[in-house]
Amino acid sequence: MTEKTLIASDFKVVTAQFVRPADTTAYAAGDVVCDSTSAPTVLTLSGVASDRVAGGVYSGILKEVMAICSANNATLPDLRMWLFDVAPAAVADNAAWTPTDLELEALVTILSFPRAAWIAANAGAAGAGNAVCNPQALEIGFNTVGRVQNALFAVITAVSAYTPISGEVFKFRFKVIK
Repeated sequence: MTEKTLIASDFKVVTAQFVRPADTTAYAAGDVVCDSTSAPTVLTLSGVASDRVAGGVYSGILKEVMAICSANNATLPDLRMWLFDVAPAAVADNAAWTPTDLELEALVTILSFPRAAWIAANAGAAGAGNAVCNPQALEIGFNTVGRVQNALFAVITAVSAYTPISGEVFKFRFKVIK
């Protein structure tokens, strides 16, 4: 078997983002970090797969992920991303994440964005500026056979206590081979 050399056209960058609520309510370990306390949505990564085989077998390979935060908080977040091939139930911001057995059967992987990996890209006072979590090299293949085609779904949780900046934006950039 010969090894294929990958070129830029083999990759696609897929992004997803959310704006967290306009509050500074602290998160506890295991709390969901998302877009709403009353009408949350599940973060959707559309266009991450391609139809490689006739019959709707969608697949891809996650190669890299980076997290970007619009606020450079004094204490940066320690986050975990639960990535699924079927959308789990949406859970309100700052509520405990308690996935069901059925939801976990659709789990593709769990990604970490540890506090120590965040870099203040643009320092500012009282949360101004921004920060980025170093890209993580990945090699995670996935299929979405019989499931929602061409999409993955993410739930973000706090790993440890975190006091956010009101209305901060979290953006995630995935480099995928599709």
